[in-house]
Amino acid sequence: MTRRITKLAQRRHLLLAKIAVQRSELAALSGNFERPLAWADKGLRTARYLHDHPAVLAGGLAAFMALRRGGLLGLAKTSWRFLYLYPSILTVAWQTLSPLLHRDVAQRETETDLGA
Repeated sequence: MTRRITKLAQRRHLLLAKIAVQRSELAALSGNFERPLAWADKGLRTARYLHDHPAVLAGGLAAFMALRRGGLLGLAKTSWRFLYLYPSILTVAWQTLSPLLHRDVAQRETETDLGA
């Protein structure tokens, strides 16, 4: 029995040494990915923020369009043209997004019900 325990202890020691070597190799390799992963992390945080605050996204897009198309008059012309010429796009978009929005509201209601 002690021989078996001694063998297991030696095996454990070898495995721990192997883990330490692999950990140092992984640390050396991960240094190359630190900056790209930091950018990806910033992008995910930005996407989550915009998902949680859609008014910021809408306001930013409206401001961009207003500046790009010659002010508010250009934005109004473009919006009217879009609404007049492409009502089917709006219908399809509404039919696609409506269930998603209602599902999110229903999910939040169940979360608050469970929390209460």
